Amino acid sequence: MNNISVYWGLIVLSLILIPIQKISSQSNNILQDSIKNDSLQNEIFKQHYLNSNNLRNIPFRDIKSSSLIFPSTYYLKGDRMFYYGIEANGDYIYIDGMQVSDGGDFPFRSIGSYRFYDFGSPIGLGNSAAGFVDIKSTEAGDKFGFNIEALNTFSNLTEYEIEFNLIAPIRLNKKGSGKKAPSVFIAGNYFKTNNNDPIWENCYVVKPEVLSDLRNEPLVPTGLSGGSTYSRAEFVRMKDITSCKAPENSGRNAINAFAKINIPINNNIELTIGNYSKIENKDVFVFDNTLFNSNNNPERYTRNFDNYLKFEHKIIHYEDFSLEYNVLLQYSNYFSREQSRTHKDRFFEYGYLGKFSTYKTPTYAKGDVIVGEDIYENVYVLNSWNFDTAYTFQNLNYNPETARYTEMIYELYPDKWGGYPFGSGNWMNSDQLQINGGLLNGQNPNSVYDLWNNTGYNKQNYSENSSEKIRSVFQIKANYKSHNFTAGFEYLKKIKRSYTISPVGLWSIMRGLTNSHICELDTDNPVPVYNNGIFQDTILYYRLYHAN
Repeated sequence: MNNISVYWGLIVLSLILIPIQKISSQSNNILQDSIKNDSLQNEIFKQHYLNSNNLRNIPFRDIKSSSLIFPSTYYLKGDRMFYYGIEANGDYIYIDGMQVSDGGDFPFRSIGSYRFYDFGSPIGLGNSAAGFVDIKSTEAGDKFGFNIEALNTFSNLTEYEIEFNLIAPIRLNKKGSGKKAPSVFIAGNYFKTNNNDPIWENCYVVKPEVLSDLRNEPLVPTGLSGGSTYSRAEFVRMKDITSCKAPENSGRNAINAFAKINIPINNNIELTIGNYSKIENKDVFVFDNTLFNSNNNPERYTRNFDNYLKFEHKIIHYEDFSLEYNVLLQYSNYFSREQSRTHKDRFFEYGYLGKFSTYKTPTYAKGDVIVGEDIYENVYVLNSWNFDTAYTFQNLNYNPETARYTEMIYELYPDKWGGYPFGSGNWMNSDQLQINGGLLNGQNPNSVYDLWNNTGYNKQNYSENSSEKIRSVFQIKANYKSHNFTAGFEYLKKIKRSYTISPVGLWSIMRGLTNSHICELDTDNPVPVYNNGIFQDTILYYRLYHAN
């Protein structure tokens, strides 16, 4: 079958169709042209430079991929970017002076210039062995401008992308005064894909009809005299499996927006206020879920805000000498949450299968007991109050696929006694239910050959992460002929908060703690049983209470 690509508003060459030599040749030409336009800084720092026209001529549409045209750059799965063999992570992307923690999806057509510094970088960027990416957004002009592009791709994956940018001058004086007018620049993109981490190999999944059957009947009886069950997923064969181009339930959709307003105070002073925002919903690809359980892949929500205020003042500006300073204030707020796509933050739904009811009866044994000064011989003495006679279950449909493992034990073995006391029993208590293959609240089914998560396997963790960044930068620059002087300081404060809980594990904790303070008998205080003054040949013990 031929792969088909459809593009609206923009002609983009598919990377797979471009020979490496062509990319290298095109990249070299772009770099050579760019270096001529930026020769001064290239003599000072080891950098690569692209302007907006260059960016339109390369077969990439995001910041990280654009770095691939530079020497010794590559990335691995999971958007792990490497420069000269060193992984770039953290705050290595700068946008209009902002130090951005997650800038890889910045609206691509909003980039006015793109600089990549490797081993040598301006001191104002900091120190990184991998390097820095320094981006300047498009300068807002004096004329109104609007651009929109749409991309729709169908091949091994399905992608939709829409990007726009808007330039709007704000003219308060219609006649004009010779002063530069304030202007607004707004840009954004929307991206949606069914595969957030593309791979070049086919994926394998269980056929839909087979998977539906496994979800309805996950267990099969062993046929042995002792009962018990096998997992039906362990009997799946190649004829039950099919290939697909993209993993199921591993999509992503994101909105990225950038806006800034330039306010010229006079010809030498300018104030800029800007914001970069990212909102993303993403399915977390779990390889172990691929065959049987992709519908239970968790989801991750991300919300990032980067805000800045920049004040620039050109004090002196002559041909041979210039003096200027700038002040940048930045506040960033990042938040992410990973959770079950079904249960969200309703923690007690994680791992909850339904209502279990225990039926118990007391047991006695013949013995002798001394009560005060009286001796009771050969009487019935209570030795247990919690002998299980039945352990029933009601599915409440919070996790129906997981609950089917428990329901099937009652269907396959309707006799609770199971030959007891000569047999092991089927569901007189929770231990028998589990031995036969049933699950309790907070438990997950066994994996398939220790390779794949079985149907109904629940996500066990819920986590939230947030961080704040407060940053201020002051720089003063002086240029005299071919000499450049820069001095300044930077203040940076980061606040990080996070927590992770395992809601599924709460059920095991609660089950272990419930009534744990009254499990024992108060054997120091026997209670003879009388009826109308007649001893009933029975000695009872009340439960012993442990406060701790």
